[in-house]
Amino acid sequence: MSEVNVYKPENLRELISVYNSQPGSILFAGGTRVMLDVNTSGLGKGYSGKSKGVLQNASNVLISLEKVDELKRIIRRERYLEIGSAVTLQQIAGIGSRVVPAVLHRAISGVGYKSVRSTATLGGGLCTASLDYPPLTALVSLEARIEIRGKARSRWVPVEDFIVEEGVTQLAVNEILTRIRIPYGNWNVQYFRSTGVKGSPSFPLVNVSILARLSKNTLEDIRIAVGGESIGIIRNRKLEMFLVGMRLPLSLNDHNDFYRRLGDFLALAEERDTETQLKNRYVTSTMRKMLMNFIDNLILMEIVG
Repeated sequence: MSEVNVYKPENLRELISVYNSQPGSILFAGGTRVMLDVNTSGLGKGYSGKSKGVLQNASNVLISLEKVDELKRIIRRERYLEIGSAVTLQQIAGIGSRVVPAVLHRAISGVGYKSVRSTATLGGGLCTASLDYPPLTALVSLEARIEIRGKARSRWVPVEDFIVEEGVTQLAVNEILTRIRIPYGNWNVQYFRSTGVKGSPSFPLVNVSILARLSKNTLEDIRIAVGGESIGIIRNRKLEMFLVGMRLPLSLNDHNDFYRRLGDFLALAEERDTETQLKNRYVTSTMRKMLMNFIDNLILMEIVG
């Protein structure tokens, strides 16, 4: 492998300047993905990160984020929590589920081993553009937004729209994900579950994240996000609106109507090419069981921690 050059900018302005002066360079935070690519193919020999379909490739230049303090901050505001893109998953989990929304805390706690979470960053995980990344599904249900900075502009985009497809993000060439902003909400039920195995062709990873507000056995509000590599991230507002205002437990007619609507919703996920149909059937079957279990037990459910 040819020599690797490493830059260590000391602030965000310098980072943006260096990044723009080194086309195709690779940002390095926790380094869990970069080290995988180095071990398998070598930098400059097939690094697979993409933005808007453009291969970020082949300069053998790493830019370390270790000295950029602006990307390592966690700020708690009255209406939202703001997390820098270079904050590690373990740092976020260490704050606790009273500050970090419980669905995100649960999703983060299920990523790898503690040794991985102590180096992997939230922003780095999002930039790998893996649709089965558990925190992604949780952030979609939370309606989180991310800040993208470039040399000439900055913009905020919903996390839901950030990943265009598996392995491809909205980042334009030499743009940087800098912050994740998570609105607080008055949710008294938060549910997150993952099942399956990452990378398994027969039992792929499936994530379900649900937020609900329940008052006097009435479902006042609900958000449902489901995700997996083969189907992407799905959130269906029509299904959510159907449930809002429902009395719990659901009547038999409402239960059956929900099951039918859920089937229509998940059927969209099965409309893929023949190579992934078997995988998608497993994914949608698993999601159906998880969502029905949630609805059936909602009135008895405690907030997840």
